[in-house]
Amino acid sequence: MPRKTSAPSKSAKKVYRRRNPLVKASISQLTAEIQRRQDAIPALNRKADDLRKQLASVELELKALGSTAAPARPATKIASAVTKSASTTTKSVGTATKSTGTGKRTRRGKGGGPTLSDRIVKSVTDAKAPIKLRELVATLSKAMGRPADKSFLVQVSATMRRLVDSKAVAQPGRGVYKAV
Repeated sequence: MPRKTSAPSKSAKKVYRRRNPLVKASISQLTAEIQRRQDAIPALNRKADDLRKQLASVELELKALGSTAAPARPATKIASAVTKSASTTTKSVGTATKSTGTGKRTRRGKGGGPTLSDRIVKSVTDAKAPIKLRELVATLSKAMGRPADKSFLVQVSATMRRLVDSKAVAQPGRGVYKAV
């Protein structure tokens, strides 16, 4: 039997119309709004370029003073998409990465510490006998200072699956893990 799909309720449509005034606009009004927004793009790009120049000069001043502060993060993908869609000649900014000074992207845990995978491998290696998933979650939750709730259990379980697939950890039985 085919499954029935339901259309949005009348109340949902009313809420959408209240939140978005362009829903009731005519085609000519929509065209004018699009043109207005496109006309604003070059001015915003100029403003962004000016701000980038100011930021570069401030970073040069900091460098001259011997500051070891990390350079500012690059713009996000959204800013990159906006500059690409503009018809002006601006450079694409690129995607955001965590800067380590070497130009390579690294993944780290909160505050620059070890990742969950690193902590799991260390805990499994430190265990003298094969360790159960729940014992591992309890150990990790104490070490990381977070509650051993269901969401953390699922997160550890998914990470363990990836570690077993990459052969960083062995799984001799169901729910039991040991170092390789």
